[in-house]
Amino acid sequence: MSNNLLEAVDLVKYFPIRGGVLSRIQDHVRAVDNVSMYIKKGETVGLVGESGCGKTTFGRTMLRLIEPMAGEVNFEGVDITSLSPVEMRAMRRNMQIVFQDPVGALNPRMTIKNIIGEPLKIHGLAKGGELTERVIELMTSVGLKEEHLYRFPHEFSGGQRQRIGIARSIALNPSFLLLDEPTSALDVSVQAQILNLIQDLQKRLDLTYLFISHNLAVIKYVSDRIYVMYLGKIVESAESEELFKNPHHSYTKALLSAIPIPDPDLKMDDVYLQGEVPSAINPPKGCRFHPRCPNATDKCKTEEPELVDLGNEHYVLCHMI
Repeated sequence: MSNNLLEAVDLVKYFPIRGGVLSRIQDHVRAVDNVSMYIKKGETVGLVGESGCGKTTFGRTMLRLIEPMAGEVNFEGVDITSLSPVEMRAMRRNMQIVFQDPVGALNPRMTIKNIIGEPLKIHGLAKGGELTERVIELMTSVGLKEEHLYRFPHEFSGGQRQRIGIARSIALNPSFLLLDEPTSALDVSVQAQILNLIQDLQKRLDLTYLFISHNLAVIKYVSDRIYVMYLGKIVESAESEELFKNPHHSYTKALLSAIPIPDPDLKMDDVYLQGEVPSAINPPKGCRFHPRCPNATDKCKTEEPELVDLGNEHYVLCHMI
């Protein structure tokens, strides 16, 4: 039996662009285009790429917070894309999300007790004194105090707000968490605290993570395996150490060369990309990366590359391999 907790198979999500008097569909934003991924039980998988490449859309489509157009998402062997709303609601106890913006993710009119306790109420798992005890237990597990129970979100710092969001996400004892850039809106010193908290919770609660970020240094710190995304496609994936030591795709090399190195005497081969990221409305033919790739050939401009298996779970979407 497979030890994969979650698998996405050829997932597709386009957003319609409407225009004209009748608001007819004129084109589509190809946010996620035949993306596949697997996540093993207990591991942290990193998903990295530039802003606008489709990372967040892919993650939310995996959880069916956004409905996919095509493809499958298998969670513990169950295709959740075929579940009814009632069945999906029950499944959500096992699949939760921590949002990027800790301010926008919390209702400003609700106390912390109600914010963290809301999932428990909705699923009928606790009420009254039992609910309060469970909320206090969750707050303590993320570094908050009982005295914070009846405060509102505006009374907390950004890092504390993200701790509240994390406490809410683990309230139902899920087995999988989608972490959508959970530290990008925080100060650097607070980022480290939140990352350490996330890793500590994973060990204590036996959690599985999909960690989305555009920061490769953060991704390397937390991830067992990494997927690199460009314009709605996965262009390379490998174990974390392997990807950093032996990148093959030109886009991966460019991302790695952009990481600051705290040694002024160490010289690295910089990879510079030309131009801007093409529009997801009208992506380039052939390889989507070819207009910016320093190694592009005529074949790259006309033929879409196939995924190449390099062994040891290392895959690259490139003609030049």
